[in-house]
Order: sequence, then C-alpha cells, then structure tokens
Amino acid sequence: MMSLILSFMLVAAPADKGADEVRALILAGAQACAAGRPEEVVAHYSRDIVLAYPGVPDSDYAAILAGYRRLCRGEGEGTVESTVPTFHEVTVMDKVAIARLTWTTRLRGMPAGATRQLTDFQVWRRGKKGWEFVRGVHYPVPKPSSS
Repeated sequence: MMSLILSFMLVAAPADKGADEVRALILAGAQACAAGRPEEVVAHYSRDIVLAYPGVPDSDYAAILAGYRRLCRGEGEGTVESTVPTFHEVTVMDKVAIARLTWTTRLRGMPAGATRQLTDFQVWRRGKKGWEFVRGVHYPVPKPSSS
C-alpha cells in the first residue's frame, strides 16, 4: 500500500510543477503588458498559436503581437493599466496543460472603479524550450443585468 501511495506521489508531483510553471508564465505576461513590454507578453507563445474571440477572425502570432503592441504601450487611453488573472484551473497531462481563468483588466480612461472581464481557456504545450501557449479562446464575461 505504501509503495502505491509513493508511486502516485511521484507521478503527481511533475503535474503540479507544470501547473505552477504555466501559472507563472501567465502572470509574467500580465505584468509585462501592464509595464508596456508587449514582446515579453508573447515570449512563450508558439509561432503557430491560434486565438479565437467571438465576432472576429481567429488571430495568429503576428496579429496577437500587433494587438499587444497597441494595448500594452503603457500610455494613452484604452491601454492596459493593470490586468490580473484569476485562475480557476490549471491541469497538466504530460506535455499538455489546460488553463481556465478570468482576466480583470483596467484600461486607462475607464471610469473610476470600472474594469473589463474576459474568460480565457488556454492550451499550452511542453516542448524542448519549455511551455508554449498554442491555442486559446477568450470571451467577455457578461455584465449582470440590472433589473
């Protein structure tokens, strides 16, 4: 019985480490954007990444980088002042990780206390150079209706 428990602990430990690594990369990207460093945001994005958002064509690496260059400039109305992920789940299965999170972002020029929220579903792949963000779907969190 003890050997079974030890075997389980040895198998489970790398998955936890992988989840922590993915969380750390997501957090580093958020901090880089708020600091006006868009190239650092995409440092761990795969060159074959595809991101989907309702109502717009899927984005590839070049489109994503161009978007971050506008959004993460660090100046001007509509640019990121702060962005904070709330992690709901990071699950690692060998060389693939799935992250579910909600972003709470404050843009310069928003009314005091206002934020925008996006739900994000990310797929990461572990390669020779470490974890890479390869696929994602994000969509706005609906605002509660005022009745």
